Amino acid sequence: MRHPYATDSEDRTRVPFVLAAIALACAFCIHKLLGPFGLSMPWWVDSPSPLFLYGLLIFLFDRWCWDWRFVRMIGLVEVPNLSGEWDGLGRSSYDQFATERAYTVKIEQTWTRISIRLQSATSESATLVAALLLHSVEGEVLSYQYRNEPKADAVSTMQTHLGTSWLRISDEGRTLVGKYYSGRGRQNHGSVQLRRRRAVAAAKGASAKN
Repeated sequence: MRHPYATDSEDRTRVPFVLAAIALACAFCIHKLLGPFGLSMPWWVDSPSPLFLYGLLIFLFDRWCWDWRFVRMIGLVEVPNLSGEWDGLGRSSYDQFATERAYTVKIEQTWTRISIRLQSATSESATLVAALLLHSVEGEVLSYQYRNEPKADAVSTMQTHLGTSWLRISDEGRTLVGKYYSGRGRQNHGSVQLRRRRAVAAAKGASAKN
């Protein structure tokens, strides 16, 4: 399930003002268009109010419009869209970083909400809270806290636990690289590297041609 995420981008203060202005303009235009024709809504239908139009615009923007190329070209939205499936590799202090483990990650994101789910051979995890930082000293960063659940056939030493990941966004949003820390019940740390599947597929295709 997607949950709200925090960000240091100015999107969250800039966009509501723009959408409110558009809602007011739309309400005014509808009023002007209907007026000369003497048209009126039935008693059981209220004419579109600025508040209703604003709510509709927020809904549409949050789901789809926020990632339109034009919206990004004019600088209205800066938050990167990380939605998609990712292939991951990582090492853990559990075995002194001896083994590289593979896993998959699915990210679902809108302008205000996100969900990050990880699947490995031994466990699965889902985010509880997250933040997209665009102006940190390390550049663009995705940070989140997750809850990890071991699978039924996992070793008995694995327990349900909370953890935190700190991933730097690079390669124009195609790569996430960083680290994680697990809390009580595991108390491990390790490295994380994720690459978007479409980028992986493109790289494999290029290698095959060569």
